Amino acid sequence: WIYTIGLEPLKAGKSLDTATPIGWRFLSEAHSSHALSAMVGQCNKTEVPKLTGLSRGPRVALALHAARQVKNLAVAKGRELAVLTIPGILTEAFWLKSKNSKDDWYVPFLTASKELHNFAPYSRADFQKAVQKLARERLDLPDAGLEPLKTRPPELPRPPAA
Repeated sequence: WIYTIGLEPLKAGKSLDTATPIGWRFLSEAHSSHALSAMVGQCNKTEVPKLTGLSRGPRVALALHAARQVKNLAVAKGRELAVLTIPGILTEAFWLKSKNSKDDWYVPFLTASKELHNFAPYSRADFQKAVQKLARERLDLPDAGLEPLKTRPPELPRPPAA
C-alpha cells in the first residue's frame, strides 16, 4: 500500500497511523537502467481500483533499488513493506509496519529535506518527531510579502476556429 498524510494533521500532532491509503505502486525492471512504476489508485474498499499513472526513469530505478535494500535491513524482518508519502515536505519513505504500530520503522528514500537522511532507518517516534517539526516549519513560513492580484491577468488569445 501507499499512504499519504498532509502537513496540517502532522502539525496538529496526529499520528502517522492516520495516514490515508491511496493505492498501490508496482515496480518492474527491464534492466539496470530502465525501470517502470505503475500507480493503481483506490481510496476506499468499495471503489474499483484504477490505473492512475505510469512512470519510468532514474527516480523509478532508485525506488526499485531502495525497495530491495530496505527488505534486507534487520528492522524489516517480520514487517509489512508500505510507502508513506508526505507531499508537503517532498518526502517518500518506506514504512515498515509491524503488528504493533509502536514498533514501526521508516526509511526515507526520496526527500528534499536536509533533516532526513535517505536510506537511514528511523524509529516511529523519531520519524514522527522529525516530520512534525518539518510540517510546522513549512506551514509557518511567512508569505514572503506577496500581495494578492488586484486585477485579473489578461486572457490568452483563443486559437482560430477550424
